[in-house]
Amino acid sequence: MAGQPGPMQPEPASQAAGDAVAMGDPCCCGNQGLPSWEFYGDFLYLRPRNANVAYGVVFNGPTETPPTAATPIQVAPPGIASIDFHPAWRAGFAKALDECNAVAATVTHFEGNDQSGISTSDPLLPQPNTFLIRSMVSQPSTWSSNAASDWASAASDYSLIFTLADVDFRWTFENQNDTRLTLLAGTRYASIDQRLDVAFTSTTDVQNVHSQVNFEGGGLRIGFDGERRTPFGLLFYGRTAASVVAGTFRCAYTETSQVNGPLVNTGYSADRVVPMLDVELGTGVSLWNDKLRLTVGYMFSGWYNIVRTDQFIGGVQTNNFTGMHDTLTIDGFVGRAELQF
Repeated sequence: MAGQPGPMQPEPASQAAGDAVAMGDPCCCGNQGLPSWEFYGDFLYLRPRNANVAYGVVFNGPTETPPTAATPIQVAPPGIASIDFHPAWRAGFAKALDECNAVAATVTHFEGNDQSGISTSDPLLPQPNTFLIRSMVSQPSTWSSNAASDWASAASDYSLIFTLADVDFRWTFENQNDTRLTLLAGTRYASIDQRLDVAFTSTTDVQNVHSQVNFEGGGLRIGFDGERRTPFGLLFYGRTAASVVAGTFRCAYTETSQVNGPLVNTGYSADRVVPMLDVELGTGVSLWNDKLRLTVGYMFSGWYNIVRTDQFIGGVQTNNFTGMHDTLTIDGFVGRAELQF
């Protein structure tokens, strides 16, 4: 009949999609989708902090051994095992599942090493060859059983190695021409290896101290990525993530003498949940219609509730392994090349 409404016609697909975006449909994240694939490789230049170990000091008496000895009178700064900036790498990829969701996998690897030494013949000393070196990493009771308790030189070899592997589900809830905002949730595997070897030498003996602290575990992580692009190809980005990794610290300590043989052989094991916080900020350029990105930035990481080398050695020296939970921080430069298509 005239004037009666006819059958309802379906909305065009473009209009329906526009209405969904306007209404805040969670399945729509902007006016462009994610690239099907992203591949990225990072050059890292990192330094661990809060990880120094003082292993020996040149002193001028008293020479008595514990427990009756007074604190040695230092005549020079102590020898310190300290890892400086070292190169590392990070690499990964992401695969889009649809216009707003993706999965990503990333591996990070760092190997830092330091070798140092102190000697009583150092010409910078006020009176070279007239002092001795007192060990700061030996078990104190071995001084009573070893007459050659003090030394003419000491050399350390210290390393810290870690590997992180992350698998994340990423939800990009905002993806306009100039802004991309992403939430992530996933898993993390972490492996940390701390090793210290110190050799103390005198005219009659050589004593070797070895400490090793290993951690391995896995857990969960959540995070946020943000990016802002300018019309001139310049971009700014920020990343942050929090992880909780459950695992076990396994520690070992040995002290041996060429004259007296094995002196100390002990170890320690502790189950821990290790929180990890990561923050990274940087800038870069977008090239080839956003197919290639080159960025530089700076990152900070904090690992909490861990057993550090200096703490473990202190536990061996006092026969007290409680309270060994502290923080290791890592920071440094990041350079990334990223392909997406």
